[in-house]
Amino acid sequence: MKKSLFILTLFAAAILCSCSRIVPEKAFVSASFSVGMDDGLTKATIDGDGAAANVNRCIIQIWNGDNLYKTIVKTAPAGTRKYYFRNIILKAEETYDFLFWADCGTSDGGDLYYSTQSLKNVRMLQPERGNDDAADAFCNRILGFRTETEYEGDLILHRPLAQLNIISKDLGAVTEIPLAGEFAPVGISYSFSGCTAFDVREGKSVGEPVPVSVNDVPVYGQTVEDGSCTLAMSYIFPYGGKSVSAVDFKVRSANGAVISTSCENVPLQENYRTNIMGSVMTASGEFSVSVSPMFDGEYLK
Repeated sequence: MKKSLFILTLFAAAILCSCSRIVPEKAFVSASFSVGMDDGLTKATIDGDGAAANVNRCIIQIWNGDNLYKTIVKTAPAGTRKYYFRNIILKAEETYDFLFWADCGTSDGGDLYYSTQSLKNVRMLQPERGNDDAADAFCNRILGFRTETEYEGDLILHRPLAQLNIISKDLGAVTEIPLAGEFAPVGISYSFSGCTAFDVREGKSVGEPVPVSVNDVPVYGQTVEDGSCTLAMSYIFPYGGKSVSAVDFKVRSANGAVISTSCENVPLQENYRTNIMGSVMTASGEFSVSVSPMFDGEYLK
């Protein structure tokens, strides 16, 4: 009897040992992504900015629940149209969130305009400098990705920022005045409200809007198709993706004179241009505010 029990015990142990060696057919799978920019992006704006010409890095952060599994940074010369992430090794039968961010970083892929340590809280690193197209950025997300098989795909990114433009329509009238050079705009100060951080996973800005000021920067000087001139341009995280803000600005002419203007309830929207356009340098006081899409059709893919 004791011998039979011993043999039965060994048989049970053998079964347990064999079960412990059962593993999934694949312990790991790979995923590959292509993220880039098509030629349509160069048609984004009539005055040349907003074309992502300064974007030189693309980042993927892979999250497994609340745990950061992996961060991958790809760098390329500014203006590169496509970034490839090949054979990213992932654990099989797991669920991941993929967060994507593209912007202008340092030459070695470090942060320059935005802190990207966590793409759940991308923060502006420095006060708004104004008239700096390199502050442009793009993002997207894939949530709840289950690693059951190999994956390859393309991705379209969007801009989480609104672009604010202050445009003068009356420079032609100024040039007709004797000693016109004295009245030419040379500097601009302006203020607005916006958020300073963005959560790529949630797809929305972080925190409440705060006052933002740009002090006496050289005018942008970008000429638009009707001969008007963009004096100032900024990128803004609009609260909730779509908000309104008061915009105040002061234009300094070459002779030191300052002309002040205020606009209330200016709309700001992600991936849209807001144009404040009017007679900035003369006393007509006529202004219009328009909101238009940044792009015609798809812009990052």
